[in-house]
Amino acid sequence: MKFNFGHGILVVLLLFMAGMSALVYQCTKQRIDLVSNNYYEKELKYQSQIDKESQTLALSEDMHIAYDQKKQLVTFQYPGTIESTNISGTITFYKPDNASLDFEKPINVNKDNSQHVTANSLASGWWNVKVDWNVNAASYFKETKILVTN
Repeated sequence: MKFNFGHGILVVLLLFMAGMSALVYQCTKQRIDLVSNNYYEKELKYQSQIDKESQTLALSEDMHIAYDQKKQLVTFQYPGTIESTNISGTITFYKPDNASLDFEKPINVNKDNSQHVTANSLASGWWNVKVDWNVNAASYFKETKILVTN
């Protein structure tokens, strides 16, 4: 039996179908994490989030979030114009590619209006760090991305 043009087309089509089948199989095995489990409820409350961010921008001194790779430390520096005993809230570490690594820490400010969180246990990659903090009756919000390399 001779290999002719029709056989070549058949081989190409079979290879294409096998490749597409392998691609579909790989896609079904891919884990997709939503932003959060209660995404729609959070979306409805987003206006309060915008208000918190506006209040944060209106502060005379900005809040800083910094990651020190050598010390493996994430430092949160709150405005010096605010008394540290009045600050409360939560810090959320959100890993976009793996929701099982997400965690929260309570805000515990020292006398220098700063807080340090060790990054030894953080997996390598991008992290979204969200600080939702309150001073008396005012609410503030700051978010930044850090790249953790171990």
